[in-house]
Amino acid sequence: MKFFEDLSMLRKMGKKKEKNKIDSRVFFRVYRVFGRHYKPYIKVLVSSYMCLFLSIGMAVLEPWPLKIILDYIILGEPMPAMLSFLEPIVLIEPKLLLAFMALMIIVLATLGSIFSYINKFWVSSTGDRINADIRERTFAQLQRLSLSFHDSSRSGNLIYLLTSDNDRMKNLLIKFPQDFSQYLFTYLGYSIMLMLLDWKLALIALCTTPLLAIFTFMFGNGMKKAMSRRRKVEGEVASIIQENMSSMMLVQAYGR
Repeated sequence: MKFFEDLSMLRKMGKKKEKNKIDSRVFFRVYRVFGRHYKPYIKVLVSSYMCLFLSIGMAVLEPWPLKIILDYIILGEPMPAMLSFLEPIVLIEPKLLLAFMALMIIVLATLGSIFSYINKFWVSSTGDRINADIRERTFAQLQRLSLSFHDSSRSGNLIYLLTSDNDRMKNLLIKFPQDFSQYLFTYLGYSIMLMLLDWKLALIALCTTPLLAIFTFMFGNGMKKAMSRRRKVEGEVASIIQENMSSMMLVQAYGR
């Protein structure tokens, strides 16, 4: 019964009306209960996250060859100390360095796309497997519950739990950590790169972060309310459809 309550708790996370905030204890409890499903796929997940970090690294490095082309080959600005080894090439054979930097842009973009594809493929396939494991575990738990539970529960709600609500576990266990890691490390990577290039310009760019956080918080609360209402209505609709369809033959038989 406890497992079933933990799974259905995802539908209750947005129903607190005092402050409309998700209880962090419930959030971490869900990860604690379902985190064991990571274990069979830990190697694939670690490899996919390595590919994610490599793709982020390629994206952060991609503008550097273009900077060298514009600043030091086309505009002819003096090389910094860290790039002084390229200065003889610029003076003697600038076209060779231009071709090499253009090739580097292509290589970095290609490697980034490959790493990103591998990451998304492994994460998506692993998420589907974990989702199937949770659905199987949930169905087995439902079979072990008492007759009084099934008598007091609407079958449409249980069907909705096994389909739509169960599919959301993939978003919570796989998609959310993936997206959060990608956005966080991309943000940190570009912030560090901006700081190295021009800390004043970096501070101006980073000033927009609090505004984005405020807008995200404002619109996020409204979305949580809407999603909570939507899940409740969808569960009721599923119950009504299932109950009507299950009694359709009986109604038609008496109608004749």
